[in-house]
Amino acid sequence: MASSEVENSLDLVPPGAPSRAVPSDGDDGERPLCSGQYSPKKGGLAGSSDSVQSSCCPAWLKARWKRALFWLAMAGYLTVALIHNASRALPLSLLVLALFLIQAWDAISTSTGVDLEGLLAPLQRRCARCPSGLGLAMVIAAMLLTLLFICWSKDEWNRLVPATGLGLLVLLGWLGSAHRAHVRWRPVVAGIALQFLLGLLIMKTTFGYRAFQELGDLVIGFLSFTDQGSEFVFGESYKDFFFAFKVLPVIIFFSSVVSACYHLGIIQEIFIRVGWVMQKTMGTGYCESLIASANIFLGQTEAPLIVKPFLVHMTRSEIHSAMTSGFASIAGSVMAAYILFGVPADHLLAASVMSAPAALAMAKLVYPETEIPRTNTLKVLAGDGAGNILEAITNGVMTGMAMAACVAAMLIAAVSIMAFLNSSLEFSGDLVGISGLTFDKVLSYLLWPLALLMGVPSEDCQSVGLLIGQKTILNEFVAYRNLEDLKAKGAITKQAEIIATYALCGFANFGSIGVQVGGFSTLEPLRKADFAALGFRAMVTGTLACLMTGCIAGMLVDG
Repeated sequence: MASSEVENSLDLVPPGAPSRAVPSDGDDGERPLCSGQYSPKKGGLAGSSDSVQSSCCPAWLKARWKRALFWLAMAGYLTVALIHNASRALPLSLLVLALFLIQAWDAISTSTGVDLEGLLAPLQRRCARCPSGLGLAMVIAAMLLTLLFICWSKDEWNRLVPATGLGLLVLLGWLGSAHRAHVRWRPVVAGIALQFLLGLLIMKTTFGYRAFQELGDLVIGFLSFTDQGSEFVFGESYKDFFFAFKVLPVIIFFSSVVSACYHLGIIQEIFIRVGWVMQKTMGTGYCESLIASANIFLGQTEAPLIVKPFLVHMTRSEIHSAMTSGFASIAGSVMAAYILFGVPADHLLAASVMSAPAALAMAKLVYPETEIPRTNTLKVLAGDGAGNILEAITNGVMTGMAMAACVAAMLIAAVSIMAFLNSSLEFSGDLVGISGLTFDKVLSYLLWPLALLMGVPSEDCQSVGLLIGQKTILNEFVAYRNLEDLKAKGAITKQAEIIATYALCGFANFGSIGVQVGGFSTLEPLRKADFAALGFRAMVTGTLACLMTGCIAGMLVDG
């Protein structure tokens, strides 16, 4: 989709907005949507055909009677399933119920003209009357009181340590800010509050904990289907080469599924709504909010594709936010590989979701907006370019193959470099009478304060500090693999393992700077200088965002 096909005067409407015409300059009629655009009429993505798909529905469900028949059949099936085995059918039933409610809301809002924006307008006007400082102070006070109650109820006052660490990270971000006088504190405080609320939901409520556990189990079961393909290609002994023939094929399989879901518009429907929530609560721009939510599912080079035509118009602050979101998150296909390592699936999924508001919060602190955004009225999303679902799956397979090969090559280089550095330092230390000096030991001593500030038990601080160093200097694959080695040996506590899982969840490392700068420059060559200038700062900001997520986990996780 070329840049000339879209305009910057288009509005991103909230989920379920009513139908309305979108005139262009000199045109009183309605502009046709190009492939992959966000439709304000249906709250979904428009395909290449003349008809517009409704949200989360394939083309064959366009007609209302077919849609009604589908939901009636689904309701009957789920009723029988719940009667037969309620515990097994409950997760699927809740998922289908959520999709049905989204569909019902879209249908009602389209026919009645009542949208979520209008319903929230009175609340927004009332909040606007309050001084901004007072509102932020109330949010901070609410979080502190909640944390103090948790500390008091469990008599675990050491949870205040990661709260202090979180405050120090915010202070560090402010000290390193490019424009301290222009910092808006609403995105920062609201982003931390969203993280805190998500953490409470996942770690402190029975429903949230069970939901993410069930989701994690479903993901693990889904990924196990890769074994069928691996065994067919490599034979029954494929498990003897665990990483090459069991882990890497998962990346290919998951990439193909994500590509298919993207082609159908399913993934877009999710991150459009997540991005809208972050934009309304944090006051961030549409482009940067969408990219942050897209990074929950897509990779650091795939997520910017959804706003490719607008990269040329984005401010430096928005570009910095977009790059930070990529550094502070991981791709869904790579997450699948980590789960096979043995990383807890529920906590890894939670960390991926919590990283989105953390990235925006820290990005707006380190590089606040000083320009007038030109993309604050975005409505259009780029499509995947595939003609049909089979082509989309094929494209996903090819992308997954390239990613798997890249991961294998980077791991060979990273592990070899680490071995060389350890041997070199050990040799240098022996020459002057210092035995056991290794690069690993240097990293563990340098970074153990960061682990301590995240709430890691003192006996595990050096181990977690080493993992943070390996993740930043090499990559998160090495760090997660070593984390599982520590877990297998019983050399790390459960609390430290969970905190490390959250803190390591991100692409923030030196190698990824080149990946992002190259990827963004390919999408918009005219902004190459800005991408290169902001790359290192965004990587550091992404690292701080990951550590923020670790601090939230340290405050809430039970020892």
